[in-house]
Amino acid sequence: MGFMSLFGTKKIVENVSDAVSGAVGKGGLIDNAFFTDQEKAQVGLEAGRLWLDVQKVLATENSIRSITRRAIAWAIVGEFLLLLNTGVVLLVLGKRDLVVAIKEFAIAMKFDWMAVTVIGFFFLYYGVQKIVKKEA
Repeated sequence: MGFMSLFGTKKIVENVSDAVSGAVGKGGLIDNAFFTDQEKAQVGLEAGRLWLDVQKVLATENSIRSITRRAIAWAIVGEFLLLLNTGVVLLVLGKRDLVVAIKEFAIAMKFDWMAVTVIGFFFLYYGVQKIVKKEA
């Protein structure tokens, strides 16, 4: 009973050895363990291109689903702006306790993050597109 019989056939041992040396060797596990600034920039560039491609598809889509997404986007941003403007008016009127209540409500409902996300995904594309068209 030798070493080879412990792992099966010699072919299995060679395949495992090749797999390990491939993962640890050149371009494998050790090389991929560190993420350089250049690689981070490349991934960011690819993510940006993918985001713009998705936005191009969404901008030309006029299905019921896309119209619903736009209505929801406007509703979220509208509600956020309504809460913000109500807070400003109450602050001017000296109702600080109500302003604090509105702020706590907005934070609890995550309106700040929802509004930023919706603005980024639905409205930022059109702004970037206008800037790019002006430069071209």
